[in-house]
Amino acid sequence: MKKVIATVGTSLITNYLKPEIKMILGKEYDCIKNAFDKLETQDASQYRSVDSKVYIDYIEDVILHKWMKGIDWDMQVKYWNLDNNILLNTAASAEISSILKIKDTGVVYLIATDTILSCLAAKIIAFTLNGFKKEDGTILNVSFDPNVDVVTGLRVDNAQQFQDIGLPKLIEKLVDLGINNEEIMLNITGGYKGVIPYLTIIGQLFKNVYIMYLYEKSDKIIKIPKLPINFDWVVQEKFFSLCMIKNISNSEGSSQISKNEEIDADLSLLFEREPNKLTLSALGKILINTLSVDEIESRHVLGFLMEYRLVKHFNNYVYQDVLCNKYPIVETPNRNSIYNACELDLILRQEDLSCNKFVAIEVKSFLSKKKLERQVKDQIIGFNSNSLWPLEYHIVIYSFIKVNNDDLVDWFNKKIVPCFSAMKNCKPCLVYLYVDWNVNKKNESNDTQNPYKGYLSSDQKLNLEYLI
Repeated sequence: MKKVIATVGTSLITNYLKPEIKMILGKEYDCIKNAFDKLETQDASQYRSVDSKVYIDYIEDVILHKWMKGIDWDMQVKYWNLDNNILLNTAASAEISSILKIKDTGVVYLIATDTILSCLAAKIIAFTLNGFKKEDGTILNVSFDPNVDVVTGLRVDNAQQFQDIGLPKLIEKLVDLGINNEEIMLNITGGYKGVIPYLTIIGQLFKNVYIMYLYEKSDKIIKIPKLPINFDWVVQEKFFSLCMIKNISNSEGSSQISKNEEIDADLSLLFEREPNKLTLSALGKILINTLSVDEIESRHVLGFLMEYRLVKHFNNYVYQDVLCNKYPIVETPNRNSIYNACELDLILRQEDLSCNKFVAIEVKSFLSKKKLERQVKDQIIGFNSNSLWPLEYHIVIYSFIKVNNDDLVDWFNKKIVPCFSAMKNCKPCLVYLYVDWNVNKKNESNDTQNPYKGYLSSDQKLNLEYLI
């Protein structure tokens, strides 16, 4: 049984307002237009206000007794059928029609937008469907709490509020419901249409989320398949690096920025810039809520590519690099290597195979500094327990966004150098490599299928900056 999340708009109420329904019900039709107009522009915070209560109660009573039962859409004749024995109008709203068609449903969670009418519609739908027995025998469990299931700022009449508040709050709500780690069906049939593009993107990005859609009055649910796509690894690195540098840690964060400071072109869709302020765009807010830095570290493969590129650099410039003149053999330790116990990325050693005449090299993304701090401590334990003592220990930090060297040196002196106090003969060194990916893309403009090919195959010497 899969958890279902469904956004709720106002179609439950607006469908009843259609002229054809008034004509079909005739004398049984009770007009709610005046009450609807009174509430249409009110946000959900007014749901329990005294002024709104009389209109809310009236609309709720009419919808429950004149629209939710005694009438239904006949799929065969394509017309409305009136019958007092009809217990549920399965076509009363897009939300109801789609929920009834989805198979293997667990708990159905309704999410309302920031309007009284959406909140009211969600309440009526939950009240009506909760405990209802579907054709396949499933007993529906529908959940809606107006105190927690209304997304603040999610309104279509205020674009700025929608983007700055509503969208981040929607993502936050979806994460609270388990979209990060549970198998979920995201029903996008109902709700405001302006939300659908973002929900579709979210559904593509979260691996356990499946998007469901019921087309108008058809009887078949469409499952929107996932495209075989993933994030561009370099854009991931750039995005999270800039967020780290600017101290933007969540979807509502922002940072001061100088007027002349340029933002990488690859990030133009993920950030919005005012003269002196940098904030996340709607897509940026989705990305920062979809992936964490830890997930980037564990999932991307750029680290392996950078290790390969460094091996090539050292091999090609073995007689031009001072370091490689002393240690001409470049290795990536395999599982049978004596160095493998320390989980080192690269080894530069002399030809005599003496275990303790080598340089240890760790290659890490700027984003992986925290991980590296833990790893260095474990490696030092490995050095001592395996009687392996490198003469030098080099940390190569690479980034696709230019990083302040002084900040890197400060971090290195505070977090890395003290770890080597127990290894007096080992010199820790800090090396920085800035990868200008935009230049690489220009060089590889004719190869759009593999943007990494040019960088890996290049024989150009890397600009390694030895900071310490």
